[in-house]
Amino acid sequence: MLQLANGQHLLPFYLERGFSSTRVWPYNASNCGGEHFCVAQIGVGAYGNLFWHDPGELLLTMAQAYPYLDAQLQADVRAYVAAEMKRYPPLLDLPYGGAWLTQGVARERYEVPFRSQLNNWPPVGANISAIYAVWLWAKNSGDWAYACASWPQAKALFNARRGTMRFYSDIAGAIGYARLARALRERACAGVMEADVSAGVSTAVSAMSAGMGPTNFDAYAKRAERDYLDPRDLPTGYSLPVFFGMTPEVGRFLREQTGGAALNYLNGKQTGNGVLWWYLTRAGVHAEHGETSFLLPWTGWSHFLARAYIAGDTQANLRKWLDRPWTVGDLYSIQKIVATIHAR
Repeated sequence: MLQLANGQHLLPFYLERGFSSTRVWPYNASNCGGEHFCVAQIGVGAYGNLFWHDPGELLLTMAQAYPYLDAQLQADVRAYVAAEMKRYPPLLDLPYGGAWLTQGVARERYEVPFRSQLNNWPPVGANISAIYAVWLWAKNSGDWAYACASWPQAKALFNARRGTMRFYSDIAGAIGYARLARALRERACAGVMEADVSAGVSTAVSAMSAGMGPTNFDAYAKRAERDYLDPRDLPTGYSLPVFFGMTPEVGRFLREQTGGAALNYLNGKQTGNGVLWWYLTRAGVHAEHGETSFLLPWTGWSHFLARAYIAGDTQANLRKWLDRPWTVGDLYSIQKIVATIHAR
């Protein structure tokens, strides 16, 4: 499936085989529970963290991996995504606190507290970047019918969030909106106007203008550090929260339009007193102010995607930094594998 012409594998063999094993895919709502939980909860600091709980993040990961799966696994993933997106539409807020917590098998282990009480990515509520995920899924899987049916939700989410874009990952949502609108117009999807394409483009351009240059990058980085605290509840930025939700387009923008500030920030967090072992799953204590014995899953994820999409590291280097997944359904691990495949 991912084998090169000369017989050598593009990725380490066990990772390649993992793409054809359902053991690396997230549990769905019918087979999690009991000893298996659909969402990883890792307690660091006062409140703890949730990972891989958001349907938009799930859809994005499945969309990224889809082209590199064999035909049978593609069919399995299409069926899986169809069922999960019907249960938890990625463009709508999850029903936190509703009957879903007591009826059937819930995705979350616990009811999610108020936003300020949780280091949580993506933030509670539908994320504008989920629009990018819907576009990419349709593009890679060919499921434009789902995208067309979801258009009213995409438009409502875009209009609700376009005026309050706080993170670089939000740019991907605006890009995805413009691309989705253009593609749906080409397919005569009802209710999609040329003005929707223009709105997506203008919003993306405005968001990029607001994030250009070293000064603006520094403001984005400091805001992300305050919102997503590292162990001991400190705004150290060791996990690079400013790069959470990285896509290739946003990575290229940060590489080319921040005057080197994004790359300097990345390198500064990986040298000296920074996170030297960022690529290791369950890495031991380093670059921390307390006694926490490991870094959170998003540390390796954010550093890895920044190395791939901002620094533009080679495939040879990225391969060396691939470590074992944290658990079944580790979406970050799948995203890192895909980023490695994309590298030259």
